Amino acid sequence: MAIRIYLASPYSHENPTIREKRFRQTVIAAGYLMKQGFIVYSPILQCKLIAEFCDLPHEWGDFWETQNYSHLRSCDELHVLMLDGWYASVGVSAERVYAERILIPIRYWIWKGIGKAENTILPPLALAGEETYSSGISERSLWQ
Repeated sequence: MAIRIYLASPYSHENPTIREKRFRQTVIAAGYLMKQGFIVYSPILQCKLIAEFCDLPHEWGDFWETQNYSHLRSCDELHVLMLDGWYASVGVSAERVYAERILIPIRYWIWKGIGKAENTILPPLALAGEETYSSGISERSLWQ
């Protein structure tokens, strides 16, 4: 059975160019993870266009917390995309705390960017060296 993941990534920023860059990086990361066999839910990919078209909030708050926590509860793991600003992101921080509270494992992905080698697209992500579980146990990752 495929692992259902919640892909957390930073989005909010005063500069719309940075927001759009983060959105596009998350699109690429989600596609990569889907190709690896994961079932992916990304709140940024799900909510950005809905917020724009339906006059909903663009910033993290009660509205998106309710929406996103419902999805997070149905996932097997939380995967954090460590884009610039991920550690300071209010939404990503809240999602990490909530995942720990409900005992969902957390994995961290390093953004490597897009590259090519011998007509092959290189993976845009690398799994960070540690898996973190809400129990406080930290193990070396066994998969890439």
